[in-house]
Parts: sequence; structure tokens; C-alpha cells
Amino acid sequence: MVAMCNLVSREQLHKDIIKTAEITHAHPEAIGGAFLIARTTQLAICGVEKIGIIQTLCNESDLAVYKSKLVIMRL
Repeated sequence: MVAMCNLVSREQLHKDIIKTAEITHAHPEAIGGAFLIARTTQLAICGVEKIGIIQTLCNESDLAVYKSKLVIMRL
């Protein structure tokens, strides 16, 4: 829902996700995962193709647990 209300700014999306996810997701990896899901939604709504979404998420993810999986998907 947050991604659908924020289609332009990655930075604002990140701030909004932190505000909403902290309520139920106290762990940093959970907040990071929530951001990746929202960012995926944002990119898909904007018409970015699957490989572009994966590449963007791989470049933007700074959590090893997610980045390693995204790198595998990119191959």
C-alpha cells in the first residue's frame, strides 16, 4: 500500500516503510525485507521489467541475507 502511494521517490518510500514497518517488524532484516517488497511493487507499477527490478534491488539492498539471494536470481 505504501508503494502505491509513493511512486516517485525511492528515498521517501524508504522513510515511509521504516515508519510503517517498525510498528510490527522490530528486526532490521524485517524492515529491509519490507522495503524490498515495497520497492518491487513501486518498480512494477512504474513498468520496470523483471530483470530491471532484480538488478535495482540487488544494487539497493545493503543486507547480505537479501543481496545474496538477489544476486542468484540475477544469474
